[in-house]
Amino acid sequence: MKEAIGKATGDARLQAEGKGDKAEGKVQKAIGGAMDSLRHTLKE
Repeated sequence: MKEAIGKATGDARLQAEGKGDKAEGKVQKAIGGAMDSLRHTLKE
């Protein structure tokens, strides 16, 4: 959302924050998936 608003308003800082937030979310999702896989493996 921040990235799109930054693009629309020409605010480079807000656009960069949006890109950073998106990258952080992808990392958190990957870590969560890995943890879920590990839990599943340990239960078996």
